[in-house]
Amino acid sequence: MVGGVAVVEGGDDVAPMGKKFKHGSPRVKQNVKKALESFEKEAAHGSVLAIVDARLIYVKIWKVRSVLMEKKLRLVIEREKKMEKETEAESHMRSPRCDGDGNSDQEHGRMKLRNQGHGS
Repeated sequence: MVGGVAVVEGGDDVAPMGKKFKHGSPRVKQNVKKALESFEKEAAHGSVLAIVDARLIYVKIWKVRSVLMEKKLRLVIEREKKMEKETEAESHMRSPRCDGDGNSDQEHGRMKLRNQGHGS
């Protein structure tokens, strides 16, 4: 026993595969998906530590996904606002009350009177 921990011959070969996949090791490439599968199998056999490790992975995945979804949602909202502004501008220009220069009938009438010298 070393420092209160039993030393087992074979070193990290006796460590659960989930931990090896989660953190990587000299012999095992890091793979979160395989780590999660391993933790779920161990949890099914009653390992509380595996349940905790699986939960930690799920929380991290959830946080990453929620941040990505938030960014996508912001982009969608920005696009909708931009399209709304463009649609409003186009509908104003196409309005029968608009002369194509962005002037309404009322503004056009005032300009006409000014040009004739009768306006204010």
